[in-house]
Amino acid sequence: YERGWHGTSMATPHVAGLAALLWEADRIFNSALSLKGAGINPTLSITATEQLIMQTAHDLGDAGPDNSYGWGRIDAYQAVGAVIPHGRFRGRVVDRATGQPIAGALVTLVSRERDGMVSAVTDGDGDYSLAVATGLYDATASHFCYQAKTVSQIRVLRDTATQLDFALTAQPAGTLRGQITSASSGQPLPAVIEVLNTPITATTDAQGFYAIPLPVGTYDARVLSSVAGYRGALLEGIAI
Repeated sequence: YERGWHGTSMATPHVAGLAALLWEADRIFNSALSLKGAGINPTLSITATEQLIMQTAHDLGDAGPDNSYGWGRIDAYQAVGAVIPHGRFRGRVVDRATGQPIAGALVTLVSRERDGMVSAVTDGDGDYSLAVATGLYDATASHFCYQAKTVSQIRVLRDTATQLDFALTAQPAGTLRGQITSASSGQPLPAVIEVLNTPITATTDAQGFYAIPLPVGTYDARVLSSVAGYRGALLEGIAI
């Protein structure tokens, strides 16, 4: 947590305090339900607490975690609102042209009534699900390779699952391709290619070839060999 939130140890007591607040809210709310005969016990695990804090944090830099701001600024109001009486927000994100699910898409809900937000990343089936404080939200689905789409004024109701699916349009794209070889022997090398300032990475095949679909633009890439003894290489100003 010391690096994950604002990048300094000053964030540690704030995150720990929010975790304690979430557990207390979970305990009180579920204990009240138990007294009413619902038979529900506090169930907020350490992993669930971590996910909830990350999902409701305010992004301050690039989408998702980054080296400057980690996951961003914690939001106690929104996090606790997802533990006490709340609604759920769920759906699927797909490619508009093919109908195929989009994994790794970021779905973000921004409150229209207060300074709060919550976000989640789609799984391999393009699905997402969020516990959300009740209220009115704008919902946005985004992915590096697609045009973002926003749906405004979505009402999340208590104890209700709100369904919202997104169909995203792919950005104009090309393919970065090549072969990684040893400068001394000319033999193919296994390597990882990282497209800098993007979430995109690729691994070469057995012959050292790679192919990376990318939206039209200019990129820098870093090549790191999987074999010891080889220096990495930086490829700058690659136009797609």
